[in-house]
Amino acid sequence: MFYYSVSQPANQFNQQKKNAARHSKDSADSHTGCGEAKSGCREQERQGSQAVQYIAYAQRGEFDKCAEESFDCVMCGVCSSRCPAGISHPQVAMLARRLNGKYIAPHCEHLDARVQEVKDGKFEALIESLMEKPLDEIKELYNHREIEK
Repeated sequence: MFYYSVSQPANQFNQQKKNAARHSKDSADSHTGCGEAKSGCREQERQGSQAVQYIAYAQRGEFDKCAEESFDCVMCGVCSSRCPAGISHPQVAMLARRLNGKYIAPHCEHLDARVQEVKDGKFEALIESLMEKPLDEIKELYNHREIEK
């Protein structure tokens, strides 16, 4: 089994990528394309998230694409419980997201600034107003949010 540690130096990324691709391929070799993974996925229906597609990206070592395709996955595991090949879709997605965030995606200066704004309490009033909203209204806001590409 492949284990990943974010404390390893960045210069070992290529070896990590090879190991991750091999692990993803080994665990998905018996993929049959039966469609069971997506048959129970609510995100598939609502957002168009493609579990089968992001597994294919991981098999090819395209972890940036895998991370992007799995973005709306809520890691509920319904796909894994239905998968006759025993693929753990959420774990593959999480690995891709971690590899992408640590080694592939460029450092975001604006993220550092936003973290500081959160620490300074800039969003306290907004969070409090969201906490007071009914659940249906929060769901509606989430479902119609602007998604950056």
